[in-house]
Amino acid sequence: MGRGPSYSLERIEEGLTALVFSAGNQTEASRRTGVPRKTLDGWQARYPERYEELRDKYGHEIEERVMRDARDLAAGISQTERLAVQRINERLEKDEDNQPATTLQRLSTSKAINIDKTLLLDGRPNVIVEQRTVSEILGDISRLLGKPAELGVIDAEVIEHED
Repeated sequence: MGRGPSYSLERIEEGLTALVFSAGNQTEASRRTGVPRKTLDGWQARYPERYEELRDKYGHEIEERVMRDARDLAAGISQTERLAVQRINERLEKDEDNQPATTLQRLSTSKAINIDKTLLLDGRPNVIVEQRTVSEILGDISRLLGKPAELGVIDAEVIEHED
């Protein structure tokens, strides 16, 4: 039995590039190029350095494409979320939700995540960091208690364990 068709270097390059843009999915790359999957597999194994060079060359373009797709997907999911919230509201108004506390918890978690990510995308702070000294904290506690907070020495012993 003879060997299959021979391919030009340009065709091999095209096949390896299709593999890169298909994230290594040989079936998809084969569909795009018309080159059999087994042939693509052989090229990927035979020319691993060139495959990696093409991944590096087109990596930024692929990442941009993925980001565009992710934004489109997020927009579609946002529409679905609105519909889901509308249906949940209808169920709650009709008193048809047998677990309103669970529903509230899930909605609150979803709201918190949405707010956090919106702030992040807007470049606004999404984390609150408080930096106070022990003296400032004790002063606040003293004011709350209406009496001075006392600083004392804690008598302790450190025991080291060998692992």
